[in-house]
Amino acid sequence: MNKTEKTILDMYKFQLIHYCKKGMGGKSELSTNTIITPLLVKTCLERYIELGGDENFSDITDERYKEFLSEIR
Repeated sequence: MNKTEKTILDMYKFQLIHYCKKGMGGKSELSTNTIITPLLVKTCLERYIELGGDENFSDITDERYKEFLSEIR
């Protein structure tokens, strides 16, 4: 896997973690006026898996997650 592919997978992984932390019906901080729905999570997860992602999210620490959020804002 090259660096670009890894970066894309990490973005999807961070999005999935964000959706889990915010919960269904929560307002996403990743885009304006986006409410987290089952369809949003399902679509993101399917794309993540299609691109070669796995179910292991343990390499994302709270510190890395906070850095991700601060970069997105």
